Amino acid sequence: MNVHRRAKGAAVRRVAKKSVAVKSVATKSFTTKSVTTKRLAKKSVAVKVAAATNIGTGKMADALGRIPALLFVGVVLIFHFLTLGASSKEVSAESLRTSLSVHSESAMETVLETGPRPFRSRGDDPNYVTVLEEGFENGFPATNDWRVFFNEDFAPYRWDEEDFVKGKAGWCVGFSESSPEFPQLDPANDDYVDDLTSWMVWGPFDARDADSVFVEFDAWFDTQPGDSLYFGMATDGFNFLGWRASRAGGVWESGRFEVREALGMSDYRNTESLYLAFVFESNTDGLTGRGVFLDDIRIEKRVPGPVCQVSVSSLEFGDVEVGETADLPFTIANLGDQALVGEVSFSCGDFELIGTSSISVAPDSQVERTLRFRPQSKGPQSCNLSIAGALCTAIEATGTGVVFTLPAIEHTAVTTAAVGQALTLTTTLNGEGPPGKPALTLWHREWSADGLRWVSRGFTEQFGTYTVQIPGNEVTLGGLEYYLELSQGDLIGTLPANAPANVFAVTTSSTTAVAPFQLPGGGEQTGYRMISIPGETGDRNVSSVLFDDLGAYADTVWRFFKFVDSDYEEYPAASASRFAAGQAYWVLHLETGRSFDVSTLSSRALEPFEIELEPGWNDIANPFAEELPSTAATVTVGAADGPYAFDGQWRAPDVTNRLQPWRGYSYFNSGTTTARLRIDPAAPNPGVARASGTDTGAGTETETGTETGTETGTETEWRLRLSITSGGVVDDVVVGVGPQHSDGKDAVDYVEPRAIGGSISFFSDREGEIPWTQDLRGLPTSTVSWRLKTSVPAERDCTLRWTSDGTVPDGWAIRILSRDALRVLGSEEAGESALEPREREFEVLLARTDELEDETKTRLRPDALGLRVLGPNPMQDRVRLEYRLPYEGEIEVTVFDVRGRRIRHLLDGTGAAGAHTLFWEGSNDRGGKVPAGIYFVRVTAAGESATRRLNVVR
Repeated sequence: MNVHRRAKGAAVRRVAKKSVAVKSVATKSFTTKSVTTKRLAKKSVAVKVAAATNIGTGKMADALGRIPALLFVGVVLIFHFLTLGASSKEVSAESLRTSLSVHSESAMETVLETGPRPFRSRGDDPNYVTVLEEGFENGFPATNDWRVFFNEDFAPYRWDEEDFVKGKAGWCVGFSESSPEFPQLDPANDDYVDDLTSWMVWGPFDARDADSVFVEFDAWFDTQPGDSLYFGMATDGFNFLGWRASRAGGVWESGRFEVREALGMSDYRNTESLYLAFVFESNTDGLTGRGVFLDDIRIEKRVPGPVCQVSVSSLEFGDVEVGETADLPFTIANLGDQALVGEVSFSCGDFELIGTSSISVAPDSQVERTLRFRPQSKGPQSCNLSIAGALCTAIEATGTGVVFTLPAIEHTAVTTAAVGQALTLTTTLNGEGPPGKPALTLWHREWSADGLRWVSRGFTEQFGTYTVQIPGNEVTLGGLEYYLELSQGDLIGTLPANAPANVFAVTTSSTTAVAPFQLPGGGEQTGYRMISIPGETGDRNVSSVLFDDLGAYADTVWRFFKFVDSDYEEYPAASASRFAAGQAYWVLHLETGRSFDVSTLSSRALEPFEIELEPGWNDIANPFAEELPSTAATVTVGAADGPYAFDGQWRAPDVTNRLQPWRGYSYFNSGTTTARLRIDPAAPNPGVARASGTDTGAGTETETGTETGTETGTETEWRLRLSITSGGVVDDVVVGVGPQHSDGKDAVDYVEPRAIGGSISFFSDREGEIPWTQDLRGLPTSTVSWRLKTSVPAERDCTLRWTSDGTVPDGWAIRILSRDALRVLGSEEAGESALEPREREFEVLLARTDELEDETKTRLRPDALGLRVLGPNPMQDRVRLEYRLPYEGEIEVTVFDVRGRRIRHLLDGTGAAGAHTLFWEGSNDRGGKVPAGIYFVRVTAAGESATRRLNVVR
């Protein structure tokens, strides 16, 4: 390392020694370290003593052994200070008079000690700032703020850099003029000289922003008594206050002191300039040693406030596709003792900050921010981020915009496949893509219990050809769609483009397709079924499809209908002569176990299928050859109830949860204009939901999905299902209440389906409204009544059964009444009752328990005076009559002939409110038989009357 060695002569003046008062200041303790050194042989040094009186400091007591007399040493040196930043130079004695004041020698022992150095002054406190760090490794002195000078009269030696013990260090006599009188001294062999004063001064530095300032240094001593190292501080560069130390034996020691305590100050508010000095002095007693070496001089000050630390100095995004984005996070931490407030600022077109640019970070906290790189063009891009309002390291962001293209997918689309046979697809790639291995995936739509879903399979590659296979059990009559997806690096492409909006369609076909059920056979009361033809077939004529399976058409063996414009048209009417896609037809066959099939059936396109719903009832079909959930069918225009299923009795929409192929279903359009039904095989998976794997999730075939449970989500939901059974035919109706229902028509109030053939109908009759097969109301606040009717002829026997689902609201109870017989049929939530022939109208009451009896009596009271002939009519010997009184009172029942003459007085007296029966045996008041003919029976009460006609035959 180069060492500056410059000196110039100057006149020397003798400086008188002065005594000074001792100033004692508390100091900070220092630990020390001991270093074994090699004792070097001394060489004699010729010293030229000037004719003038000697400059000296006087003999100083050994600092370790005793407290010497307190002296004030006034040393007049020829000194010339350069401006801040000048190189080290000798200073003439005329320039400056500098004084050294000494703390108590005993106090000095706590400043400089042998042993290892402790933790530096700042410890883990980030608010400490390094003001000076001098290790003498890069020239001497290492900074331009050092000033080095000496007393020229006697020994023009000054501090210099030398290799010694710890490495490069500052030696007190490392430089002199090139002259015989003052030779260059070698620290390995030479001692210092007598009558020596050599100065090192560093400064000034500003401490006004600090709350503490520490000085640390290492020193090696081999000095004789009276020869010492002085170290101290000054606020003006002239009057230094510090300590002297003298040691023998060559020991490295560590020193540390707080500048404020050294100078006796309370704070640093006015300390715009602080100076540090190290001075070596030797007396003239002829006793010398190796001298003093200094190393690792350090000044630190603690500055209150935020201390900003950024987690990274650079953000490297690498290659990013043009138009794509890449994000990298960074952290701004506050290590200081005050809040950090600022703004993240930058000006770069292809970079953006995610989130707010403002920051406010509490002490010992941090915030996260993210920078996004979105290259708009090819080539390298860069950006600098800075944090205003704090001393934070700037972040340099770099990235390169690149343009990658995927290889072309070479593939010949497959358009047809045989049902049940595995389908193999092959493809190749043409061209180079972005970095990374290409991955080719097949996405195909398969049928599951929830309709269509996307399933993925990976291609395998061999010699540049990619192959994948779809198993035969997934190649069904429902059809198939697929597309190819290529991913490489961050790029993804498909074939065809814009998949899955665009796909390859595969038509699947079978030479024979059989309906998956058999017709029940039997009479019209239970034998009707709805059928349809799914998919695509070349011949939809009824004769081609059914005659080979059911025989030539004969309406005494089997019949075929199409419901059109609220009526049934039978084969061979035009509407019933050919199966249309999405339409259902009625078939009845006397024999059981019959089925039918279709030859050369193929799948239809896997696209939504739309059906027009005319006002009234419409019979529709699932046009796809796979089962769908009923949610796949939605009314997109207008309003309609459905789907209803018929399997010998009607099933309401809430229990018809599947749309089977080959079958039919009914919808009721309650409007006056055409509605539109959309059947979408992908509707259960909205958009393009996709699933990886090969599980087909096939559902179990059911006829109509007759699950009866209702998810209500509340304990106050209650339903009562009532059914009428007559001659093996059953129909039911559901009434009930719940908090999610309304008293008017809502989504769970279903229209009563039409009677098919000899089937019956049982429904809730709201006067002036369409009859309902399900009539649910809101939670009751007063008595709720449902009027029920059935279409069973009076001559047929009937049984009424009922079951409850849910819980009757607390404090409420039910009654099931016969409106015809004005009697109670039941009061429990489950039961049955055989009905009399005339009982075809009923009422269900839901009333408060304490009001139910009164409500029942009111309901069993006729609405008006009434009279019915219960039969037989015509009569021979006896007829049964029923009269109804709305209230108790006088009543008269009389028989008249066609001329108005009274024939028989049947009743004359007081009657109770209700329904009553009586008989007429065809006799007159005298007891004789009346001749055959027409007669009238009349009931009169409270000025009102009712009359019925009777035919008497003999």
